[in-house]
Amino acid sequence: MNGALCFTETRAIVLLSVFSKWYSSCLAQLLERHVRSIDGPKHCQLYGFMPGRRTHEVTSGLNNIVRHAAMWGKSYSLSWASLDVARAFDNFTIPCAAEAMRFSNVDPYFAYAVLEGYTNNMATHRFQEIDTSNIPWDSCIRTGSMEAPMLWVLVSIMISEPVCTGWFERGLGYPLGTVGAPNDWNITNMLWADNVLLFAASDDQATRL
Repeated sequence: MNGALCFTETRAIVLLSVFSKWYSSCLAQLLERHVRSIDGPKHCQLYGFMPGRRTHEVTSGLNNIVRHAAMWGKSYSLSWASLDVARAFDNFTIPCAAEAMRFSNVDPYFAYAVLEGYTNNMATHRFQEIDTSNIPWDSCIRTGSMEAPMLWVLVSIMISEPVCTGWFERGLGYPLGTVGAPNDWNITNMLWADNVLLFAASDDQATRL
């Protein structure tokens, strides 16, 4: 806008912003319900943004390992690695989020409602009286938006669940169940936003994760 901005115009802009936040909040709550209803993930240990998983619980795997060692009165070797996904949120694009929603069977109409606000956004930038028109923006998911955390959870499930399931089926990871009993539970991973913790029973096994 050029020239002076009157009070009524300012008020309209504020009301539009509040309405947009309310709308995004409603979509985010519906998206969280869907995430909670997913049958799984069974082997992808999600923390951080995952509903019902508090941030400090990212250490629960280590607590289980310590309790397991104390229960059996023995020392067990543990190999673990801490990883960070480089520029994860910089590559958190709209097509990526759309594919993650499809992977998790989100209704196509609901997926459209969540992502439609990101498409075809154009802006005019003015710098020192020079206008640059038709600049596209929001090609990536806004990390500060209401819906971004749940969308990231869906992306994490799409990327990690098949891999983590493969680890479990191959018997990799640190055993937490009764030694020698069938179907022992092995812990292999914990995902906290874009941070990854990997667990293995030996250095050799860790290299196969």
